[in-house]
Amino acid sequence: MLWPLLLRPILDTALLGGDFRLLVWLSLAMVGMQVGGLVLTSVAGYRYVRLSAEALFDLRLAVYRRLQRLSPRFFATARTGDVLSRLNSDVSELQRTAGDLLLSLLSNLLGLVVAVVALTYLAPPLLIPPLLALPFAGFALKRLRERVTDQNRDLRAAGASVGSALIESVLGMRQTVAFRQEEREAGRFRHENDRFIAALLRARRTTYVASGIPASLVAAAGAAAFLYGGYLTIDGQITLGTLGAATMYQGRLFGPVQGLLGQYLGLRAARASFERVFFLLDQPLGVAEAKQPVALAATPGAFVLDRVSLSYGRGDRPVLDGVSLTLPVESVTVLTGPTGAGKSTLADLILRRLDPDQGVIRWGSPDIREAALADLRGRMAVVEQDPFLWNASIAENIRYGKPDATPSEVREAARLAVLDPFVALLPEGLETVVGERGLTLSAGQRQRIAIARAVLTDPQLIVLDEPTSALDDRTEALLAERLTPWLRNRQTLLMTHRPAFGEAADQRFHLKDGRLHSKPPPR
Repeated sequence: MLWPLLLRPILDTALLGGDFRLLVWLSLAMVGMQVGGLVLTSVAGYRYVRLSAEALFDLRLAVYRRLQRLSPRFFATARTGDVLSRLNSDVSELQRTAGDLLLSLLSNLLGLVVAVVALTYLAPPLLIPPLLALPFAGFALKRLRERVTDQNRDLRAAGASVGSALIESVLGMRQTVAFRQEEREAGRFRHENDRFIAALLRARRTTYVASGIPASLVAAAGAAAFLYGGYLTIDGQITLGTLGAATMYQGRLFGPVQGLLGQYLGLRAARASFERVFFLLDQPLGVAEAKQPVALAATPGAFVLDRVSLSYGRGDRPVLDGVSLTLPVESVTVLTGPTGAGKSTLADLILRRLDPDQGVIRWGSPDIREAALADLRGRMAVVEQDPFLWNASIAENIRYGKPDATPSEVREAARLAVLDPFVALLPEGLETVVGERGLTLSAGQRQRIAIARAVLTDPQLIVLDEPTSALDDRTEALLAERLTPWLRNRQTLLMTHRPAFGEAADQRFHLKDGRLHSKPPPR
């Protein structure tokens, strides 16, 4: 940033004075300063980009970890595409801002300071035109800054809507084809995309206007400064070398000013992404980790829900209303109830994905809110009616809860879940890849893999939510025969309407309208 100062001795002393030796040395000094500046800029830029990339990865990881701890209440209303957009696109926008824009911001600020100091030293009158132009440029930006932020916020929301529509459409593709709604879904996707394009164009128009007006004012100020400097040179008030150096610093002055104006707009646009990312970080946690966790006993004892109530919103009807339930050690408890009665919510409370609004949940003596989440959940397993499988082999899906399990342990878990007849027919056996979400398998096969996954973790307490709803009677009977002795050695809560496991119950309850009844209603 200092090499333009060499122009004054080059023009005034070396050229006009006829000193070729001085011209050579000054030219070499200019080259050395340019090369040194390039090396310094490259090293600083590389280190800064590396630092910003690591910082933004930490931000993305923090958002991801936050999502892991959010309540099912949040995911019940959140759109998957919107969450992914905030996690991916908005964090990437922040990374671009931090990696490129902020580095340029620092460079321009430093360049502006150097240019002002140099012009003050060389020709103070040449500072007058830019000083007159800056207030008008700032006024124009102030009038447009909120519009820039608002329109970029709309742009991000429209982009998230496109992502949500696309994800939902892909996941529902089978139903779309089955009900011949291809054109309808294509039209819906086109509508969301048109909204995104319209938002994009609005944001771009505002950005062009917001940057064009200040840039024009700055350019006019630069021309005025050059004319004024030429007049001072002709009048003999400054030398030609001073004008040359001052002209270079005029460029160094107006370039940073234009850059700073544009970067200000960039920061205003990035503010929308900041808001969307920190919306996730500011979401209340589903449950809070105990500040001083109490260790659970090796064998905690009975698991007790004592007059537990929970609702999903203010004024809503309670999903669970004063529920009291005890799961004794080494017992099977069967729970029945209609759809929407609160059975899955009860499972979330047991696993402590949620905390009750009223009542206490204990495992042995301590309230489970006093136990460390890792300790609590490490002793439990849950099998859901519609389990999720990863795009990996059957063995890897079974081993998910216990990555260090031996092949023999995996095979035994698969046997207890009655997977062995099915696996024996596969060319690659347990190493067969199941495809994304396990869609290459039937619903019943996915349920049995989920049961094997839970069995392998050897939990003290297991909750099974309609785990055999997709099985035929013969397979279910064989599963009940193999699995019941294993379930009896644990605290088991089995939510089912199927008779095979119902016969193994040590106690039965029926959940209806949020209330628990000790006996099922008569058929």
